[in-house]
Amino acid sequence: MPPAPPQSPTARAQALLDGMTGIGLVESTDGGYRNAPDASAFLVEGRPAYLGGFAQMILYPQFDFPQLPEVVRTGSPVAPRTSPPRTTRCGASW
Repeated sequence: MPPAPPQSPTARAQALLDGMTGIGLVESTDGGYRNAPDASAFLVEGRPAYLGGFAQMILYPQFDFPQLPEVVRTGSPVAPRTSPPRTTRCGASW
């Protein structure tokens, strides 16, 4: 049986950030976190090499990024989407 999810929003955010550190998206700093260099270059909207919209399109439907803040806040699982989003931030239409 998998371990129970963290109970507080702070603990859930900590677990998310630790997981993102493990896959190289963020780096742990003195008491905090910051984007890893590749994440800063390619996943920050407005940067010249931004690929975040493409990443969302490729990772759909496994990850529902717009619901992530609610998941961290509440700890509740999200219902899977039954249809794709109409557009992505990279401008691709469905």
